[in-house]
Amino acid sequence: MISGAVKRPESNQPIPSDACRVFKGQLFEVFQWEQQQYDGSVRTFEKLRRPDTVVVLPVTLNGKILTTVQKQPGRKTFCSLVGGRQEPNESVFDTALREMNEEIGYSCESLKFWFAVHPTTKIDWVVYFVIAKNCVQSGRPSADVGEEIALVEKSFEEFLELALDEAFVDVELVPKMLKAMISKGEFESLKGEIIG
Repeated sequence: MISGAVKRPESNQPIPSDACRVFKGQLFEVFQWEQQQYDGSVRTFEKLRRPDTVVVLPVTLNGKILTTVQKQPGRKTFCSLVGGRQEPNESVFDTALREMNEEIGYSCESLKFWFAVHPTTKIDWVVYFVIAKNCVQSGRPSADVGEEIALVEKSFEEFLELALDEAFVDVELVPKMLKAMISKGEFESLKGEIIG
């Protein structure tokens, strides 16, 4: 079952329709445009675009949250939820299912759209968060050759502690997690939203 309407949020600084693409790499595109300033002068503005990302918060049948510890070439080891880049013409939910299958070998009974954010104004890039319920192992992970992924099962309380871990990369979740750590009402609300 899939629930929740997915709407791409608008950027606080959208790329204008008359902007010119001046570079296209494997991950990033660079756009430039002329922007009039308040004093009447004109300056060249610039913004990057990259594929959107989907982050999945997988919850098992017994209410545990599945997290990962990952190694990638040229990068420090990090902690994260399951997720990755959205492929062209792939829905947010399709990306969530594919990433769960590839990274941890799990499938789920239901997916629920949670929220979406633009992490920065200088990159046209949205991070979507999806909650996957009643997750079960359904196969073997088939992670990218540039990834080593270890699965770590956490209780809700242990999951919240990731907010204090400098290696945790899903920083868009940290404010929600910290509020739940200091407020009983926020704790119960977030736990109900994630665990049910």
